[in-house]
Amino acid sequence: MTSTPELDTRPLVLIVDDDLTQRVLLRGFLESNGFAVGESDNARACLEKIETSNPKLVISDIVMPGMKGTEMLEVIRRTHDSAELPVIMITGEDEPQQIVEALRLGANDYITKPFEFDVAEARIRTQLALRESREELRSSEERYALVISGSNDGIWDWDLRNDEIFFSARWKELLGYAEGDGEETLSLWFERIHPEDEGRVKSDIQKHIEGVTLRLDCEYRMRHRNYTYRWVRTRGTSLRDDTGRAYRLAGTQIDITESKVVDPLTGLPNRNLFIERVNNALNRMTSHPDAYFAVLLTRISNWEAIKQSYGQSFCDKVLIESSQRMISLSHAKHTFGTLGENIFGLLLEDTNEALDAVDTFMRIRDNVRQPLILEGEEIRPDLVAGIFLGDTSLEDGDEAVHAATIALNTADETAAKSYEIYDTDMRSRVVSRLKLETDLRSALQKNEFVLHYQPIYQLDNNRLYGFEALIRWFSQSRGTVGPDQFIPVAENTGDIVPIGRWVLDSGIRQIVEWNKRFPEREPIVVNVNVSGKQVVSPSFIQNVTDFLANSALSPNQLKLEITETAVMDDEAKVIDVMNTLKSRGIRFAVDDFGTGYSSLAVLQKLPVDTVKIDRAFVSGLAEDERKRSMVEMVVTLSHGFGFDVVAEGIENPEEEDFLTSLNCNYGQGYYFSMPVPADEAMALIERDQTSPVASNA
Repeated sequence: MTSTPELDTRPLVLIVDDDLTQRVLLRGFLESNGFAVGESDNARACLEKIETSNPKLVISDIVMPGMKGTEMLEVIRRTHDSAELPVIMITGEDEPQQIVEALRLGANDYITKPFEFDVAEARIRTQLALRESREELRSSEERYALVISGSNDGIWDWDLRNDEIFFSARWKELLGYAEGDGEETLSLWFERIHPEDEGRVKSDIQKHIEGVTLRLDCEYRMRHRNYTYRWVRTRGTSLRDDTGRAYRLAGTQIDITESKVVDPLTGLPNRNLFIERVNNALNRMTSHPDAYFAVLLTRISNWEAIKQSYGQSFCDKVLIESSQRMISLSHAKHTFGTLGENIFGLLLEDTNEALDAVDTFMRIRDNVRQPLILEGEEIRPDLVAGIFLGDTSLEDGDEAVHAATIALNTADETAAKSYEIYDTDMRSRVVSRLKLETDLRSALQKNEFVLHYQPIYQLDNNRLYGFEALIRWFSQSRGTVGPDQFIPVAENTGDIVPIGRWVLDSGIRQIVEWNKRFPEREPIVVNVNVSGKQVVSPSFIQNVTDFLANSALSPNQLKLEITETAVMDDEAKVIDVMNTLKSRGIRFAVDDFGTGYSSLAVLQKLPVDTVKIDRAFVSGLAEDERKRSMVEMVVTLSHGFGFDVVAEGIENPEEEDFLTSLNCNYGQGYYFSMPVPADEAMALIERDQTSPVASNA
């Protein structure tokens, strides 16, 4: 029979020193004096052993190759304080500055080389004794804390045989009764349970009495003596006779209202309590029509950028600080609440003016937008809000919050201003938007998308250079849906990624077909628009690469168009993707230049080949001196950077002549042709029978 090995109860001391002789000396001394010893010849190995072996004390040389002892000490002190894990440093007698630095970083003591073993033993035993006494003190404090915590419970004891019950003074106190108040009968308990919870609570108790459950544990609402409802948690267990029949049921009851109605992060009322307060305001307005109120919902509009940059822990601190800034401007007629991770509610009572709510929001917004310094970083949270003015036609407070949410989402999407006030048309617009999202998601499966192609011409010889592929949606239920209607929705829902993938695949297939149809012609270039979300999606680079490989298409026949704004939404990631594809021969154009950040300095960072001047600056430039000057500047500087220039939206010969005089490379617009289906685009290629387009365009 195998005997069980005895546990080693000796205190474990870890030695870390790159000097083998020093380690051997210390190990022999410590083991001869009743210590268990572990050792490492470098700081990083020691840190790993600390996590796996739970030592009582660490002895470390200060000077070691790689990570020094003081550096290791800093790491240890991040997770183990000096009382939990004492650290004694080894140093030379002539190194007082190192001793001072080690003590400053949290060393408990030091010993010097050459070792005086009696002194070393005394210092080691002193630190271990201090550690043990601190552990005993901590354990005693924890036991005391448990006793204090337990005293907050109300005690109840139910004699099932005689149907008699006992309630402790604390149990009664939780419901607003003094020790001698209230008869100790079951009615004091059960008649105060909220009607919506009563059946469930009685069922839970009966199941436990019948032995279906091992313990009783339920949460529910009870009416306080002041007629408000409090959330309680009741736990208990039963005593049973020899037959298994319960004859006594006893347990505890605690008030958990705060955990049920208060957000644990911000300390503000949570959604349940906030809506209850709105319900109260609605009831007052129903009884007193002049008791107006407003519900304001707000969120940090640049939240996602902050979260992606700094992480959840940092964002929690932002929410705490922002909520404190909000409530610092509140008064007695305001009720704040936390309705979600990044949604705050504000109930304003005794107000019927939208301007009052707007003014309150703007003051809160100005306060929250002040620079916030956290962990050495400066950020500026910004707010957007939705406002709903109280209306007695509502069924409950939840409907009021829902209306304010619609206004908030509208403000978020439009970005025209920092707030929106709910109106009756908003709900129908939301329903219409949801229906559009649903139809859009099924459009790909139903083959409702097609590509039209707008030709791009060389301006110096009016020769056809290529096409821009433009998506069109011919819905079976809606008819023709303009890109300005569905593209923003697709961007918002993320459906732009699969739609963009389809456009890219279809555009490449069309180029291949034209190459086969016109083998003698200089290859046609097709520009395909890509969104910022599409570019940063994990599969984008692989999709482009696979589409080109499967079609055997030359990369220089594909040019991807991306807007300035899309680049700046995630600049580093977008530029990284562009550089990767650029290295594979794919070219890029910056679309709609002048409508986004409008910075030629930004263009210097981008691996682009072409700048497309937005139609807003081309239209009417023949009569507008300022537009002519701006277009001339863009063309000149773009050429200076080595970029081609395409002018969009050319509508008459005067605009074409002016752009040609500036040596603008290419043009597109209704003057040449509107976007046309693929078969009509092929007819345009057939008509273009003169010399081929310059290959370096």
